[in-house]
Amino acid sequence: MKTIFTCTIILTSLLNGYSQIPTAGLKASYSFNAGNANDEIGTNDGVVTGAALTADRFGNSNLAYELDGVDDYIDFGDTPEFQMGTSDFAISFWYYYDTAQLAQVIGKRGGANNFEQYCFIIGDNLFGVPTAGNTTTGLLRTGGVNRVLVLGDQRGAWHHVVMNHDYDSVSSLFIDGALQTFSSTPISSGLDVSGSSFVVGLFGTSNYYKGKIDDIYIYDRYLSDNEILDLYNAENPTSNINENQFKISLFPNPVNDLLVVRLNQPSALKIFSLDGKQVLSTTEIKPVYSIDCSSFPAGIYFIQTENGTSQKFIKQ
Repeated sequence: MKTIFTCTIILTSLLNGYSQIPTAGLKASYSFNAGNANDEIGTNDGVVTGAALTADRFGNSNLAYELDGVDDYIDFGDTPEFQMGTSDFAISFWYYYDTAQLAQVIGKRGGANNFEQYCFIIGDNLFGVPTAGNTTTGLLRTGGVNRVLVLGDQRGAWHHVVMNHDYDSVSSLFIDGALQTFSSTPISSGLDVSGSSFVVGLFGTSNYYKGKIDDIYIYDRYLSDNEILDLYNAENPTSNINENQFKISLFPNPVNDLLVVRLNQPSALKIFSLDGKQVLSTTEIKPVYSIDCSSFPAGIYFIQTENGTSQKFIKQ
């Protein structure tokens, strides 16, 4: 009982003031906090070509990616998670750019099928002869019909973007937690954009994004205004933590199968059941873990770092 009581005290202190990203409907997650573009909840790992790790919006080193505008991009593939069809979806990310360009920050764009696409791009005259510019635009195109979400010049600062898509009614663009523009143009065909990868940084075959990208989350549903605010207000992963303190973030919680564990500094882990029995111990020391909990009996468990910091999760 002493171990459980100690875990509960630590749990309470960790939860005070600590916000997490929405997890319902999350189907791909890329925080880059482990120093790579691996999918933290699935198997859709990004292949990084040229892009270099850089400081994130909080100034933390090596927790975001920077692309040089010459030949850098990140390819996440053409898997079912990115073939949206006629389903609702949302794409959340942070980005920074400071030069005029013609580039796709993020999205999926086909050269066939009348340039079917869903993407967020920078450039001017996008429906004539596209040229380098400063205008940012969310674009969804299917069956020759466009939902266009023009924003404007966003240079010189980190901004949070959510492209929020309800297939049957409206597509919306949120910037820094607030609705900026929307389109309710009726569409009647899906957004699989088959044969093209979901990518960061590449528009067509030769136009590359020059800027930064961070914290990409892909959902299979339309997000609420409050959930978008939660994403925008997600805290600095290293805030208010001294070098001897650990912070643990878990999602989803409760969990059925795969649990993603994020630490502010690398550690090995142990998992205990509510009665104090150890059910798992890791030998690797990492900042991000994906743990298969499918074989765990339903109940309450505690994850513990090497220094004894703990967090509770529920197995459904």
